[in-house]
Amino acid sequence: MRPDERALLVLGELTKEPEGLDLSVMDADEAYRQGHDCGVHGPNQTNCHFSLFACREWTTAWERGKTAGELAKKKSFMRKETKP
Repeated sequence: MRPDERALLVLGELTKEPEGLDLSVMDADEAYRQGHDCGVHGPNQTNCHFSLFACREWTTAWERGKTAGELAKKKSFMRKETKP
């Protein structure tokens, strides 16, 4: 069993899924998307749910997504400020 599969098994038995987060389809791509959402919109119970950090791969993907989201938000803000 892969570490992410083992994490899902444990999480599925111990947690209730937050609204908007489907643990049955959790993978590094979903962790990245949730991190990006956190970077753009700020933290909430879905995009910072502890299940996103169940294995190192997901944690790393979430952190990359958060950084990308923060950069996207900053670029968007800078574009708004430079418009006449």
